[in-house]
Amino acid sequence: MKQFRPVFLAVVFSVLNLVLQPQSFNPANPGQANQYWLQKGHYRLIELPTVINDHLTRFVFKKEKMPPDGPVLVNYQPLVVTVNVASGVNEKYTYSYSPSGYLTGELFQNYISNIWTNHTRYTYTNNTSGYHLTSLQEKWINNSWVNNYLDTYTFNAQNQSTEVIAQEWVNNAWQNANRITWTWYSDYRPLEMVFYNWLNNSWQYQMRFNYTYNTAGDPTSMQMDTWYNNTWNPAHRSLYQYDANNYPSWFQTEHYESPNWVPDYRTWYTCNGAGCILTERQEDYDNGQWYNMALNTNTYNPEGQQTTQIMQLWNNNAWENSSKISWNRTWWGSCSQELLQGWDASAWYNQSKSDFSFDSYGNSIFGYSYDWVNNTWTASDGYLQMFFNGMGGDMGFYGQYYNATYGSFTDVKEPGTFPVNFALYPGFPNPFNPVTVIRYALPVASDVMMSVYDVLGRKVKIILNQEMPAGEHEVVFDATGLHSGTYFLHMKAGKFSQSQKLLLLK
Repeated sequence: MKQFRPVFLAVVFSVLNLVLQPQSFNPANPGQANQYWLQKGHYRLIELPTVINDHLTRFVFKKEKMPPDGPVLVNYQPLVVTVNVASGVNEKYTYSYSPSGYLTGELFQNYISNIWTNHTRYTYTNNTSGYHLTSLQEKWINNSWVNNYLDTYTFNAQNQSTEVIAQEWVNNAWQNANRITWTWYSDYRPLEMVFYNWLNNSWQYQMRFNYTYNTAGDPTSMQMDTWYNNTWNPAHRSLYQYDANNYPSWFQTEHYESPNWVPDYRTWYTCNGAGCILTERQEDYDNGQWYNMALNTNTYNPEGQQTTQIMQLWNNNAWENSSKISWNRTWWGSCSQELLQGWDASAWYNQSKSDFSFDSYGNSIFGYSYDWVNNTWTASDGYLQMFFNGMGGDMGFYGQYYNATYGSFTDVKEPGTFPVNFALYPGFPNPFNPVTVIRYALPVASDVMMSVYDVLGRKVKIILNQEMPAGEHEVVFDATGLHSGTYFLHMKAGKFSQSQKLLLLK
């Protein structure tokens, strides 16, 4: 019933070359946390290959949207989140931060006998860019905090992870458990990642991952090797292929049976002109032949955010409807409702849904989970996302309902850092009167067009129309002369295009 937490998830994200290098308001923010793993103890590194493979495929190969990257003027972080669970053992998560908004502590409590009772807490130290240097996990045992796990992180000058060491508290002393090391290309692409176990008082190889890329810098393979008989042995690999536009066209996983690589499954993709995946046809490999398994068909709104996915299964040599997911989106792109439906051979029927509400800054303050029971929506446990800073951060909880409160923090840009992705940050203040500041990020020099439209779609002002150098920028929108109401700011830079809602109150 806990918020999903692989302890090393922040490291995994950096390994995958996602947009967390460097992260804007908090590189190791609670959105990378998942308290679900509190039930299992410390996250075992042996379980990471599935996580890594999934995230490499989603965010690098398929180029799914991630929260924007780069410092912002003001950001919002969750202070307290309470979660109601069907079992009645409700939960509370309390977060603490440095003045710049870097996470320094997390406290997880259960509501037992009308009292919030301690369960687990994390204490963090960070470098000047906000990346964790240490992560200490403690358990509440016999009315006192007891050490459990300690993770120690090392970075190079570019804030690339180079080493993580995990230790366990055994017999009142820290004992080595696991270790990860990395080597990198200069542009933040991982070259090799090696896992170790602590055995016989020394670090012993366990497994490694090697990555290859095409000339565009996109991954073409990820191979996992395991260590036995004092040598590296191939075990699994993922292969990635692209079309003429460098959009995903094909993905395949294989396992090694000496002396050959044997396919497991593959997925074929079609994309629209913006690179959004329209269809995903999955095939399974068995006895030397490929067999259809599932077909996903996706739709998107004009901002490129997914709005539906229909899954069909291959049955009796034909595709049959199986399930449908629909998403309603806010102006920030975050989800205000997620609806899951099934197919009864003639029509879609309701199964479950999640509803979310937000404050004026794009922070999710309430989330509700329901099942469709006896033709009515009934509260039930389910996975509930929580977005904040528009789409700048996110975390997830499992339960019937959550309630979140936030604090605001001012972040200071570290000299010499540059964005790795295009980004448009939420205007601040918003609502505003009559001036708001818009910040944006350019990884390369680009022609930037930034315009404001009214609710009828009429262009009311051009804020910016010129070439800008790479880096973090800000521009002031002065709405003097405009009437109170809702406006929409649209930014286009190269292939990047994004909009946000602005509320003028006079």
